[in-house]
Amino acid sequence: MAASAEGTQRFAERTRRELPPHAFRALGPTGLTVSALGFGTYRVDERTPHQSAALRQAIASGINLIDTSTNYMDGSSERAIGAVLREVPRDEIVVISKAGYVQGQAMALARTREAEGKPFPEMVKYMDGCWHCIHPEFLADQLTRSLGRLQIPRVDVYLLHNPEYFFADAAKKRARTPTATLRAEFYDRIARAFAHLESEVSAGRIAWYGVSSNSFGDPDSDPEATSIERMLEIAKGVANPHHFAVVQLPANLFETGPMLTRNNAGGTQSALAFTAANKLAALVNRPVNAYRNGKLTRLADAPGVPPASDAISAAAVVLKLEAESPGKRVAWGQQLMAAAKPVQSMSEWLNIEAQVRAQSKRIADAGAHLTGAAAEQYRSWLQRYAPALEALLSALGAECAARGQEATRGIHARLNPFLPPAWQGQTLSRKAMAVLVNTPGVTCVLNGMRRPEYVTDALGALAEPQFAAGPELFDALGR
Repeated sequence: MAASAEGTQRFAERTRRELPPHAFRALGPTGLTVSALGFGTYRVDERTPHQSAALRQAIASGINLIDTSTNYMDGSSERAIGAVLREVPRDEIVVISKAGYVQGQAMALARTREAEGKPFPEMVKYMDGCWHCIHPEFLADQLTRSLGRLQIPRVDVYLLHNPEYFFADAAKKRARTPTATLRAEFYDRIARAFAHLESEVSAGRIAWYGVSSNSFGDPDSDPEATSIERMLEIAKGVANPHHFAVVQLPANLFETGPMLTRNNAGGTQSALAFTAANKLAALVNRPVNAYRNGKLTRLADAPGVPPASDAISAAAVVLKLEAESPGKRVAWGQQLMAAAKPVQSMSEWLNIEAQVRAQSKRIADAGAHLTGAAAEQYRSWLQRYAPALEALLSALGAECAARGQEATRGIHARLNPFLPPAWQGQTLSRKAMAVLVNTPGVTCVLNGMRRPEYVTDALGALAEPQFAAGPELFDALGR
């Protein structure tokens, strides 16, 4: 069984009673009807019950597109989806998976094959622990494994997952090779992959295929840019009719290249404009996780954290105690103050705090070898130092949260003039997703919904009234 035109239309008609008309769209040329919101499973696994509960809630609420990949949670994401698919009409749900990353089990397999003298061809060894491959031999292997984990005979859409790793690797290892030469080699690999995927269509193991690339929205001058137009031309040359139907790319309030950068059709159309003009489906990922200037900005309202104490005063206490520490000196106070200074959100600070807590046991362990009076002196010092360090962490967390709230208010202020009054009081995450739902050329917005409350928040992005998210909005927010 697989998704069908009749099944997906039935799903849409059944759930439209609770969702507005624009909540469902055609998935490009596939004949399938999909929800305007899709369930992203980047961090979903089979061992966490509330994640599977969130997927069930999403399907029950009107979301029928599920996006996964062979490398998401090292295959556990696909197994979690497979378990839920057994509970619902299979022909109503569109399952998309991807292949290309060589990590975890795939890395172990690749290394074993190399040791046996039969490596996967055209392997891109980007970094230790993360290789990449889109050679037909690797794709065939990974598709077999995906079908087994998903417990289905056919994947509805299969995507090449970030093939632009080829360019990133070449920039390190072949810096003097002309860009035109690298691009010719890259698109030769795409052509071989497409030819193989057409054979998988013929074999009945996939229905349609496409490419997920983080650089579809980049200007053509960028040496790592990828072209939807060129890929469509390749697909037309590989088969007639071809089954290249779906592209996936990041886009959000700050990453505006897919909406604004004219990198297709002789520099006259953006990525989204080109997909719409050529009746391709465009799936947008990272709607609330924006990368700008090398930093992640979470497009969601920052939580408030009541200040525990003044950070400067808390740091002074920590620094004084560190100066008095028996034996080996510690200097976490200064390091924490320096680490917190550039942080602009609570989520970013929590990552730092988690690292500190993971390492803080070393302070207690430092006195484990002491005996007698020295041990007692160290225990006495530690009993004063541990709560002082905790107070500093709390104070710095409150400061980071306050900066995050200020940044969030700024985004709301810049965005609200482009929204209908009914939308201006919504959460930032809902606004960010709603903007993409209402952007011409976007078929489906993929959002990570690992918890039931995330599903509820995301569904709010489908609310009425509709509005037009035009270039002027993205130009204003993307600056």
